[in-house]
This record gives sequence, C-alpha cells and structure tokens, in this order.
Amino acid sequence: MEMFAFFGARRAYGRAVHEAADRLVDAYGEAADQEAWRAARLSGLAAGEAEFCQAVAECVTRKLGKAPGIPVR
Repeated sequence: MEMFAFFGARRAYGRAVHEAADRLVDAYGEAADQEAWRAARLSGLAAGEAEFCQAVAECVTRKLGKAPGIPVR
C-alpha cells in the first residue's frame, strides 16, 4: 500500500511543477524561461525549495522549446 502512496505523491509533485510552469509561461511569455531560472538561483532557499524551482525552470524551458538552462546545483 505504501508504494501506491509514493506514486500518488510523485504524480502530485509533477502536477505542481507543471502548473507552476504554466503559470509562469502565462504571466511572462517568452521571458518565463529567464524568470524561472532566476528564481531557481535565489540564495537562501531550502534544499526542497531549490529543487522545486529548478524542476519548474526545466519544465518551462521544455515548454518553450529552448535549450536547457544551466543546472543550479
């Protein structure tokens, strides 16, 4: 039963990443890529926050069909 909870959590995380990426693209258009990577590079983020921001930035980059950004960590 724990395995199913794990997959549910992964799906929810992926959904949250895609929703955040969609909001950035809607708000910033083509500049969403730059804004997402700027947010991913903010200092003072907790490890989980930084990983989420990087996942969102990577998703935005893919959605816009651009070259991948430079990894944060």
